[in-house]
Amino acid sequence: MDSRLWDSVFPALARRHTAIRFDARGLGRSSLPAELYWDVADLLAALDHFGIERAALVGLSLGGETSLDFALAGRWGDRFRSRRSAARGWERPSGAALPGQRLV
Repeated sequence: MDSRLWDSVFPALARRHTAIRFDARGLGRSSLPAELYWDVADLLAALDHFGIERAALVGLSLGGETSLDFALAGRWGDRFRSRRSAARGWERPSGAALPGQRLV
């Protein structure tokens, strides 16, 4: 996700909360690394870097998917107190059609 999508609301969030945002690798102003990576590990690294013990996670699109994966991984339940997503994508099994959709 490109962190600039938060430009219009970030100042208001930062006035009342410790707020961080970052670009997912290969998006926004970041480059795509040659090695494998996991967006969830990047989220955990950001929390650790800023010394955030417990976070209210808010994600938009891929950020929402990353925050959901973080929550569902079952390893860091003590690291977040809430999680919200907006416009989060979802994955479907390969070849599965949406209701009313026919894949060709």
